[in-house]
This record gives sequence, C-alpha cells and structure tokens, in this order.
Amino acid sequence: MPHTRRYALKLLRQLPDDIAAVLYHQRYWDETFFGVLLERCDEVLFHNPQAGLEIAEAAVELAPKCAKGQRLQELLVRAYAFLGSAYRAASRYEDAETAYEEAERITKTAPISKCDKADLDQRIAYLRSRKGQHEEALRLAEGAVSVLRPAGDKRLDEALVKLGVVQLRMGNHSEAIKNFGEVLTMTGQRSPRTAEGRRKRRVYHCAIHDLAFTLLQTRSQNLRTALKYIREAKRILRSRRGSLAKYKLIWVEGLLLVKIGLMRQAERLFQKARLGFLELAAPFEIALAGLDLSSLYYLDGRWPELESLTVETFTRFRELSADTEAIAALSLWKDAVHARKLADQLISDVKAKVEERMWNYPLAGTVQHRQRRR
Repeated sequence: MPHTRRYALKLLRQLPDDIAAVLYHQRYWDETFFGVLLERCDEVLFHNPQAGLEIAEAAVELAPKCAKGQRLQELLVRAYAFLGSAYRAASRYEDAETAYEEAERITKTAPISKCDKADLDQRIAYLRSRKGQHEEALRLAEGAVSVLRPAGDKRLDEALVKLGVVQLRMGNHSEAIKNFGEVLTMTGQRSPRTAEGRRKRRVYHCAIHDLAFTLLQTRSQNLRTALKYIREAKRILRSRRGSLAKYKLIWVEGLLLVKIGLMRQAERLFQKARLGFLELAAPFEIALAGLDLSSLYYLDGRWPELESLTVETFTRFRELSADTEAIAALSLWKDAVHARKLADQLISDVKAKVEERMWNYPLAGTVQHRQRRR
C-alpha cells in the first residue's frame, strides 16, 4: 500500500546523513517518498549544490525500486531532469547534458505528459543558454511557457525565470525584466510553510537575483527598487546559515550599491559575502567577491589590505579548484598588486575570465565527494 504523504515526510525527516540508505531499506521504496525526496533535492540544491547533487543521484537509483513499466519511465524522466539540474548547479555541464539526454530518450519511447516534457525543456534551456546556444535555449524556454501557461501548471513561474535568463543573455533586457516582474507578482505573496510554499519562495529569490543582474546591465533608474527587493529577499533568508543563495544576494546588493555610489556600504557587503563563500568553500564566488572588494581597496589606495586580500583569495582558490586558466588570471591580479601596478582594466579582465571559467568547471569537491559516497 502506498505511503501517505504525511508518513513519507516523516521518513524524510528521519533520513540518515548517508543518503544511500534510501537504496537499502524497503521503507523508502515508495512513489510518495520518491516525490518528497525530489522536493528535498530542489530545496537543498538552492542552498548547497553539492548536497543536492547527492540526493539527485540517489533518486535515479531509487526510481526502479518504486515503480515498474510505464510508471517507472515517468519517474525516471523526473529523476534525470532533476539530476541534470543538479549537475548544472554544480557546474558539471557535460554530465548535465548526459542526464538530460537520457530523460529525452525516455520521452521518445514513453507517453510522458506535455507538462513534464515542458518542465524538462525549460531545464535544458537554462543549460543551453549557459553554453551560449541562445537560439535553441529561447526556442525551448518559449515552448515550455506556451505549454505550462494554458495548463495552469505551478511550474510556469520557474519556466518564466528560465526564459528571462535566456533573454538577459541575448541582451533583450526589457523582455527579461517583464518576465522577472511577472514571476515576482506570482510568487511574492506570503507563502504557507509547505513544500509548495518553499518552492515559490525559492523561485521568488531567483527572480529577484536575476532581475538585479539585469538592471546592473542597463541604464535603468530602478536600482533602488531592485535594492528593496533584494533586502526583502535577504530578510526571508536571514536565519538560513550556510546558504549559497543568501550570500549571493548579499553580493548582488553590494554590486547595486557600487553602481549607486555607496562604496562603504558595498564594501561591508562584499566582505560579508566573501566570508560566507569561504565558509561554503565555493571557489569562483570567493574569487569574484574578492575581485569586487579589491576594486574598492584599489580606489582608496589601501595597498596593505589589498595585498592581504589577493594572497588569501588566490591561495584559497588554488586549494579548492584546479582550473588552470582561472588560476593564471588570478595570478596576474596577485602579481600586479604585489608590484603595485594594478589597474581597473586588469581587475575587469580577470573578473571576466573567472566568470567565463565559472561556467566551465565543476565546484571543488563535487567529484571527490561523490566518489567517497560510492
């Protein structure tokens, strides 16, 4: 007899730290539990991509224990869709591509609902956009929205965020702002303390984050409105320790304050965000926040602090990442500071290189962490 949702949630709360337990104990071999496990994956990915990846990997292996035949194919499509998103969140793009391809392969042989296929397409669209395949990404994202909107599917808000991101990367800022604004209207109300409520809050935070980045790239006069949204989102995440999303919001707020000209306030936020990224061992975020902070130190001629910052940032990045191109760029930055020959253009060039490499290299520890579990 299938588990009730209440019992499945109880099992989830009592789940051991070792996620592999779901594969060895029959009490977890249930479709209802499988569904709440995917919900947990989505939530954990938002705050800690590496931990979310472990859950997604386990879900793929759990699916055959929960269903057979046609129903198994439906569960596998969902599992591989989540796995692709988990790999993408961990910057493992080729692995994400493989997972999405497997999900697509199943949809060609099994009758999957149009909405589930649209959900898969909007996830793939985000990856295509990251890889610079903008036209394909736009086709997939627009197609997903065209299916989910008339169906009244709750995942429409996520698809609109993905569509907005694709438009942002194509330089269509006005359309991106329009879509992010619609998402904020859909998700900005106080949400109940349920799985769906938590999902809406995550989508809300993503829309605010992406809207702020869009406004940073325009001559918009609405930066203070973006700040208001960012601060409200931060307030909601205030008690959430160890949240990558929270520290990214703090960092984006700093970027907005720099554009407004409030340098001292921006400095405090960059420092706070950087400490959070150090705690989470997120190498590229550490480097980018350090570079933004270095711009302010350089502006003030604070060379001793600048030297200490660059050495610590470079050392920590090299400990956490083996990306040779990013290391080489950060080395140029460190050497320029040591020789006191730093320039704004050099900081911009190094930041551009680190951002480029950020989308082409996995988070430190992801592969090793996975191998230890196995």
